[in-house]
Amino acid sequence: MDATQNLLFENRFNVDEIKKIIDSIVETSVVNVRKIYGLATEKSDFELGPFVIVKKDGIEKYIEKCEFGLGTEWIKKEFVSKIRKDSKSEENFVYVLYKHNSFDNLLSKMDFAQKIDEFEKVVRFITAIKHERVFISHKPFVTYVDDVFQIIDENRLSMDSHIYRKDVPIYIDDPYFTNEELGHDKIWGIVSVSNKTDMQSRIFNAIMWLGESMIEEENNKTVAEIAFAFETLLYGGSEIFASKGVVSSLAEAYAFIADTNPEERIKLEKEFRQFYKKRSTISHGTRIESVEDEEIKHFYGMIYKTICRLLTVEEFSKCKSSEDLYGVIQMMRYR
Repeated sequence: MDATQNLLFENRFNVDEIKKIIDSIVETSVVNVRKIYGLATEKSDFELGPFVIVKKDGIEKYIEKCEFGLGTEWIKKEFVSKIRKDSKSEENFVYVLYKHNSFDNLLSKMDFAQKIDEFEKVVRFITAIKHERVFISHKPFVTYVDDVFQIIDENRLSMDSHIYRKDVPIYIDDPYFTNEELGHDKIWGIVSVSNKTDMQSRIFNAIMWLGESMIEEENNKTVAEIAFAFETLLYGGSEIFASKGVVSSLAEAYAFIADTNPEERIKLEKEFRQFYKKRSTISHGTRIESVEDEEIKHFYGMIYKTICRLLTVEEFSKCKSSEDLYGVIQMMRYR
């Protein structure tokens, strides 16, 4: 940016001069490092998709064994002293490293910010069923006390105190995070791929919605975002949905993907319609709809199972597009 500005000031802003600047730019290897709170690991370091996970008290040794090219002794001293101080913290976190090649440091930071966002949301999604709703973020967690006082009359005082602790660690090296039977290993594969197929993009974007929904304080917003995830995942376009309508088509697709038994599919269609009715009441209703935590857990279970089966059932996992998916569902109707 500074170089092109100088061309303007010096009246040398032309194609030849700009080409010289572009040709002089050298692609360099960049390692971005960030702390992710709410996670822990027994392993000193391991790869997970495009990322390297490093134990908080193992980061210094990891840097020593890897050739990161820290340059001058001053840079190395400043960097190591910072991570040494952080690694002694009582907070629960791991270091997440992302290594790639870049022509520009600013673009590299922007790319890393996006990758960290993806990492957090994927981890939240995978933890949703096993650990329920978990707070995992690059922002440090805070334990706080919520006190409520009620003065009943001159002589009575009621007090209610609740301690909120968010930094309960989830062990990211648990084999559950790469479980093949559940398709978790394929999720990390999708994260690593830049040119995703239509179905890979649908699965990835649905997980992004779900990862966002898990940090919502209000259950109503969570329901809406789970619905967005379902629509992102299964909406087949106006041509496919024209004859039956959106809700009926989504309900049928969910039922056929989630189970093979005809009687169960009828129940699942009804289940999806009930979920969507809740979503519609929240989005379009004139009153505030109450949503319990148990309902949220059940709704997560619905879409979690759908994504897992899309990744692990051979007929579905072969699909490259929504047209392929609805072609498979069409064939299932006549079995």
